[in-house]
Amino acid sequence: MKTKLFVVLIPFLMLLGCGGVNQSIQIDDGSVINGGLSTVNGAIRIGRNCEINGSVSNVNGSIQIGDDSSTGKISNVNGSITLGRGSRSGDVDTVNGSLTFGDGALISGHARTVNGRISGGRDVHIDGNLGTTNGSLQLENGSRVDGSVSTVNGNITLYAVHADSLETFTGSIQLLEGSVINGNLEVRKPSRTPNQPPRIVIGENSRVSGALIIEHEVALYIHESAEVAEITGATPEYFTDQPPRR
Repeated sequence: MKTKLFVVLIPFLMLLGCGGVNQSIQIDDGSVINGGLSTVNGAIRIGRNCEINGSVSNVNGSIQIGDDSSTGKISNVNGSITLGRGSRSGDVDTVNGSLTFGDGALISGHARTVNGRISGGRDVHIDGNLGTTNGSLQLENGSRVDGSVSTVNGNITLYAVHADSLETFTGSIQLLEGSVINGNLEVRKPSRTPNQPPRIVIGENSRVSGALIIEHEVALYIHESAEVAEITGATPEYFTDQPPRR
């Protein structure tokens, strides 16, 4: 009887979700988990075409979501988060770790990190805000952020990306290949002046529909084909090929 009970309970617990301490979690391709996943001091690996009907959380370990898999909210401390191609999730948050989004990933909420970079492939869609404190941020062609894109001390590079607004304090910004910002682009005054002024580049065929609000010294370069509205706090230098390197 004990052996039979053990055989029945293992798949039952897997269906409800799982968690632990000092162990990693591996979910096979095509699995359906009706609950959340969590661990401490271990990695979480979710295979392809999986459905996790709950949150995924970790401390001191990485989280990897396979291609075409879906989860609820994802959170991590001291570890990176990677979403594969065509994956879907709720809010994504990490501290001391990077965020990586594969082509076509969909985040139904915000995506944020502290002390980590953010990189996204093509056609990534963020329903909410996208931001990092100390790290670079880059998105590729066809991606869209319905909220704000922001950094404090990290550079922002967008290739043919649509976003609602854009904000940094000491990071440089490149809007390239026809990127569009529906609202304002703001460079806020930091508590400490950076050693070198940030470079703000509004590239070919890119557009900022709102205002450019600059609160401290920057090097502002605007392509002659770009569209910008009101500019306050800086005098732009226009270019036709590549922005000057200074």
